[in-house]
Amino acid sequence: AELERLNTEFSLLHEISNAMRTTLNLDQIFYIILTALTCHEGLSFNRAMLFLVNEKENVLEGIMGIGPHSAEEAGKIWQAISKSKRTLEDFISSYDTFKKDPESKLNSIVKGIKVPLREDMGILALTILEGMPFEITTHEAKHMVDMEIQQTLNTDFFVTVPLKAKDKVLGAILVDNIFNRKPITKADIRMLTMFANHAGL
Repeated sequence: AELERLNTEFSLLHEISNAMRTTLNLDQIFYIILTALTCHEGLSFNRAMLFLVNEKENVLEGIMGIGPHSAEEAGKIWQAISKSKRTLEDFISSYDTFKKDPESKLNSIVKGIKVPLREDMGILALTILEGMPFEITTHEAKHMVDMEIQQTLNTDFFVTVPLKAKDKVLGAILVDNIFNRKPITKADIRMLTMFANHAGL
């Protein structure tokens, strides 16, 4: 079972790597990264959000968010997915549709976020400053979360991982399972970190 799981993970990384090499459009690469994190054939998180460091302003800026904004929206999306049986490749190829979608509420919300890179600004800032993942998976850990970010993203328990290229932290990815409440395991975080290191390059 362990060998089968590892084989699936590495096959997934290989498939995503190939997809990222098909374009030089950075926005499309961001879309591929987040789609791989949320697609049922990918890592299957409910939502994934990408933030990049703006060195000039010393802030972390929201770039893109993929996933439903409400439980109702989540239900509709998952119902459509289960009926159509779309593959990861199908989801990645729907980039143009995503760009034209005026109702992508999560994406609009994420794009409006700017977090100053200071230690007192919560988990997203610390992910960059410390260059390490953070797991907000218990009620005790929630006190580390900036209340404004928590309310803006309407999130509860989540994980952040840094995007790195060599020793430089370029940004962060935040994922959660806010709708199906599936626990984020150590194996999930290990795979997510491996994926983020690859995506950062």
